[in-house]
This record gives sequence, C-alpha cells and structure tokens, in this order.
Amino acid sequence: MRNDYNAFGEVVRQYAVYGPKTNDPSGLTKFLTTTLDYDNAGHVTTKTAVDGITKYFYNFAGEVTRQEQQGNNSTGTHGHAHHRDCLRPTRSGGSAAAADRNGGEARRDERE
Repeated sequence: MRNDYNAFGEVVRQYAVYGPKTNDPSGLTKFLTTTLDYDNAGHVTTKTAVDGITKYFYNFAGEVTRQEQQGNNSTGTHGHAHHRDCLRPTRSGGSAAAADRNGGEARRDERE
C-alpha cells in the first residue's frame, strides 16, 4: 500500500502496489484504491473506494454523527444509501467512523 499526502500530512489517495519482489520499488505497478476528502478542520468528509462512496457528517464538537454509504462502484447500485449511528461506542472508546478510517481499530484523534 502506498499513499499520497496533502500539505497537512493527511492521506488523500491510497494505492495498491504489486509486482515481482525482485523489481525495484519504482518499477512496481500501482493502482488507485481509495481517495479521501477533508474539511477545513481536518476531518474526513468523503471516502471513495471500491465499495462505493462513504460520507461522514460531524457535529460542532468534531464528532461523527452520521455516516452514509452510497452505492457499490463495482455493481452499479448507485443511489443506495446506508445510514448508521456513528456515535455508538467501540471497545477502545473511539467512534465507529474512526474505526473505519483506521482499518477497523478505533483511535482517538489527538489533533486540535
């Protein structure tokens, strides 16, 4: 996995990388798997990946209040929306959306 970052150090694009392990890293093939958009406070607002578009909504305290999953780009089911309560607690105390952003592991955001 390789990432592109914006000026604030936030991941804006994620790529899967493949090829023979004997290849020089610059000779490996990469393809875009995920793009991420952020608001001015540094919160992920939109994630576009193979499973569709996920939109995150925040309250004034910066907590995720809603997450919408729209479509599945591989099957053409655009327009379907899945909503879930993102403020349900996780085992480590973070939100469900934070767990989604961190590969299934919820972490508290220490940025201000």
